Amino acid sequence: MIDKLQRIALAIQFLRFPSIAVGSLCVTAIVTIIFTSILHDGDRFLIPNFVCLLWAIDIYLFIEIFSSVPEKADTTLKLFSKLKRKFSRAWHWLVSVVFLGTTLAAISITSRMVSIWLRDFGG
Repeated sequence: MIDKLQRIALAIQFLRFPSIAVGSLCVTAIVTIIFTSILHDGDRFLIPNFVCLLWAIDIYLFIEIFSSVPEKADTTLKLFSKLKRKFSRAWHWLVSVVFLGTTLAAISITSRMVSIWLRDFGG
């Protein structure tokens, strides 16, 4: 499983900088809206910016975490090196399970926030 996630992370490596840029723009927009919106005209853009920020962080973390998964331990390694590599892979496996859970939570949050936004501002 973690080898497949590594292949995906390496394939979407080109999205690292755009996810940082989108996340930065969203944070800037959120802060600007919160501190400069006197009449609350810009409040309708808070939810889309939160959703974009959530997914920008998710994509960036996915690329950062899974682009450096160690290879499986082979027979040429000594005992300590094998154990170290197996623990590292086990850590990545645990992180992948947690990441899957947080991604499902992000999907749920996105669905809920978009439905609220459409109800309030969709017309």
